[in-house]
Amino acid sequence: MSVLTKLHQTPSPMLRLVVAGLLVVLALAGGFAVSAAKTVTLTVDGIAMRVTTMKSRVIDIVKENGFTVDERDDLYPAADVTMRDAGNIVLRRSRPLQISLDGHDTKQMWTTASTVDEALAQLAMTDTAPAAASRASRVPLAGMALPVVSAKTVRINDGGAIRTVHLPAPNVSGLLSAAGAPLLDSDQAVPNAAAPIVDGMEIQVTRNRIQR
Repeated sequence: MSVLTKLHQTPSPMLRLVVAGLLVVLALAGGFAVSAAKTVTLTVDGIAMRVTTMKSRVIDIVKENGFTVDERDDLYPAADVTMRDAGNIVLRRSRPLQISLDGHDTKQMWTTASTVDEALAQLAMTDTAPAAASRASRVPLAGMALPVVSAKTVRINDGGAIRTVHLPAPNVSGLLSAAGAPLLDSDQAVPNAAAPIVDGMEIQVTRNRIQR
């Protein structure tokens, strides 16, 4: 026998009113819980996840999912903003870089970038190039050492075509690639491809091609 049937058959009007009131309260509470729940997209360091929550403030949703927010981190929207269903939260966590320029003193700098290339752009160091790491290398949350080199003025003699460029690159191969004239396997360069770039140097390039 259902609760409603028992309620209908009970001889006590007062009991019927009390039970009916409780049922109304439970129904309203259930409806509020459903309406308060929301699904938002939380993106942390470029990785997106859909989360369902009863929380409203951005910071509470972030913490509920196991993430802390440091003063150097980027959080959007702001921590105290109230989120609605289908909203988006983006957290980019900061990480330390130990940066040395042309082998000189190392300085610690912070970035929320995910890759070396993004970090150099964020730190306004686009006139430098990583000495060892790839520009596409991921920057770990724990940070990394990032030696960089400054732009140098170099004269390129590419099979008789001579030009002067001012570019950042760790070695001859990197500079020629940055200049839009990469070395192929059959090509030769003097100094050799791995030679470090110094200001005022001249690079001789010989393109060896097989005529068919």
